[in-house]
Amino acid sequence: MELQLAKRPSQSSLAVGKKVNLMTNYYRFNFTNPKKNQIFKYAVKFSPELPDNSNKVRSKIVNKIRKDLHEYLGFFIFMGGCVYSLENCQDIPQFKSEYEEQPYVLDFIWVQHIGETDNDKLIFYKIFFNSLLKKIRYKQIGRNFFNPNQSKVLAQYNLEIWPGFASSLQMLQNGILLNMDICHKVIRTDTVLDFINDIKNKARGDPREEINRALQGTTVMTTYNKRTYRVEDINFEISMKDTFPQEDGTEISYLEYFRQKYGKEIRDVNQPVIVNINPKTGNKIILIPELCQMTGLSDSMRSNFNLMRDMSQITNTDATRRVQECKHLLESFKLNEKCRQEMDNWQIEISDEPIEIQGLKLSAGNMVMGKSSSGVRMEFDIETTHDIDRKIQSKMYDWPDLSKWGIFFSEFDKRTAQQFMEIMQKCCEQFQYKASRPREFLVRGTRPSDWMQAIKDNLNDSVQAVVLILPGQKGKAPLYDDLKKLLLKEVPVPSQVVLSNTLTRGKNVRSICNKILIQICAKIGGEPWAISDMPYFNKPTMICGVDVYHKIGQGTKSILAVTASINQRATKYWSCARVQDEGQEISNILQEIMVEGLQKFNDKNGCFPQNLIMYRDGVGESQKGVVLSNELPQIQQALKRLGCSETCKVMIIIVNKRVNQRLFNTDNPSRLTNPLPGTIVDSGIVNKETYDFFLVSQVARVGVVSPTHYTVVYDSINEDAAKIQLLTYKLCYTYYNVSGSIKVPAPVQYAHRLSNLIGDRAKGHMGVPIPHEHFSKNIQGLYFI
Repeated sequence: MELQLAKRPSQSSLAVGKKVNLMTNYYRFNFTNPKKNQIFKYAVKFSPELPDNSNKVRSKIVNKIRKDLHEYLGFFIFMGGCVYSLENCQDIPQFKSEYEEQPYVLDFIWVQHIGETDNDKLIFYKIFFNSLLKKIRYKQIGRNFFNPNQSKVLAQYNLEIWPGFASSLQMLQNGILLNMDICHKVIRTDTVLDFINDIKNKARGDPREEINRALQGTTVMTTYNKRTYRVEDINFEISMKDTFPQEDGTEISYLEYFRQKYGKEIRDVNQPVIVNINPKTGNKIILIPELCQMTGLSDSMRSNFNLMRDMSQITNTDATRRVQECKHLLESFKLNEKCRQEMDNWQIEISDEPIEIQGLKLSAGNMVMGKSSSGVRMEFDIETTHDIDRKIQSKMYDWPDLSKWGIFFSEFDKRTAQQFMEIMQKCCEQFQYKASRPREFLVRGTRPSDWMQAIKDNLNDSVQAVVLILPGQKGKAPLYDDLKKLLLKEVPVPSQVVLSNTLTRGKNVRSICNKILIQICAKIGGEPWAISDMPYFNKPTMICGVDVYHKIGQGTKSILAVTASINQRATKYWSCARVQDEGQEISNILQEIMVEGLQKFNDKNGCFPQNLIMYRDGVGESQKGVVLSNELPQIQQALKRLGCSETCKVMIIIVNKRVNQRLFNTDNPSRLTNPLPGTIVDSGIVNKETYDFFLVSQVARVGVVSPTHYTVVYDSINEDAAKIQLLTYKLCYTYYNVSGSIKVPAPVQYAHRLSNLIGDRAKGHMGVPIPHEHFSKNIQGLYFI
């Protein structure tokens, strides 16, 4: 029996929030003629038959008989082997056409009237909308459309930014709606060959391996027709003088082909070639690096503060301007003669007024700290309290004494280390944190091997924590990665890395040290703070986060990371990470991980949970069924093995951060603003069939806030929907790297951090640095944050 996605419960009966009026970025299609408001679909049969990948040929064959077919179907669109028309004609004669001297016979078969809830209606509207964009000369790159004629050039960075729109048609509670938001495409004015040569010049190891690693999976754009392609491979064996067969069977060299077809002279005959795989045919497409431009930003560009600042001035727009630009696009359709004709032919218009809905504003409650001298826990309202960073500089909720810890530093940073320890001592006094002075370890030498040997000689798993004061740039220095690998895999000690530049040039070293102390507390199993009145915790409840890292090496392996709360405040976590082969179902190892996590919960609480709530990240829209068919049975089997399948109820929520939905507060009639954190939407623009909601959980300092989309795919707890919405919001305040809220619940962000910590350091000969079992067996701490 096939499992069905969870259905939305009846309207919430709990009074958990205040109603708020919101504007969305959804727009409605309307038929202008009530008598012509139906669309009919016809299948087209070609004789002789054509291969499945011959859509362009089919279109050319149909276009040759367009005028004759117009007598029966009027204005029509041909797409995907089907014709869409406003005319209901069930008696269309055979037509004869031809392509490249091959005659074809075409039969048009009436299929159906497309209803408002039919998926074909979505397809038709998408075809219609995309055709309007093409008529005003927008260029399609991937799924989005961009206007190269309005590009902004950042010449000092060799960048060009194209403005555009991301759009989709969705079947929602309020009907079929167009979702539209502005987006941008970064085009680098340097060629792929420039990029390859730069890698060659800087390569430490095998240049070919580094070039492949840097380019595989990226998107490039050809200079001759502005089409984009995904890089699947780099071939170093093909020469520009090599030949390949054309359609007529004659051989032609790459040099001559690009000269004849595009008027392009290839200068470097020894460059490698880019290999793309056509997703429809599976055929290889060869591209020339010299004739391609890079798109997107490199890691070095992202770390360039000036570049990112200058780019944000172009890409970051406030709510009012965002809505105005969408409205301007829709108005431009009406002003363009070709678009106007298309809309008149179909008697369709798109409303330029975005849909407005009602949402709810939830309250996050109080942040709860340690006990005062009177024995009462200190707490304060998270949302109304200003300067939370100062408020949390008091006794933490719960902490282990820091009695055995150390600090490593180089000869050059000896003075910096002494100053750091003095400030840390003051921080401990302010937080009333019991901590002895750390043992000091001077590292003699500057090589990574000197640091690694010093750590191996002086640390073992009885050490609670270690602070490393390092030179260099975090994330870029080999020393940072090598030491993190060592302390994960071989010498299992929770570590905190701080750059000497941060301590010597930082404007507020005391604030930095406060945050370091909070992180150390969390890493060794403490609880810096808790959140009041967490839903579901009237019963033993375990909250899990699951994420998968897919970018290891050549894509042959991935990392599955699971975090699971083991106390009744969702503030202490057990965690586990495992390697899985590419294509291996997550379910094959999830069961074993869940058994371990449930046993750890039982060890700590004397019982198994009665509620198991799992937040699952990294699942695409089309993969939701896979979670039900592959992952849910493994969770259920784990519960069964432990004898608690009857007493433990399960809920699985899929988390999607990358959404194009936008919400705007309309309280100020003259200016749209971002919704406040805690804004929930669970009607109107949510899915008609499934159990989903949108939540804005954090403040956007710049630009427009993006909500997170949550879909409950399985629910045997069967309680009011308001409870999972409130729990989700409150969990966004329990991530100990940030004193406020984050975009997703802490458990799933912890899983993301763990999978990335391992996956980002899994390249090269040292292999995947899976954490030592000491972390999961003996340290129930967030050592990976």
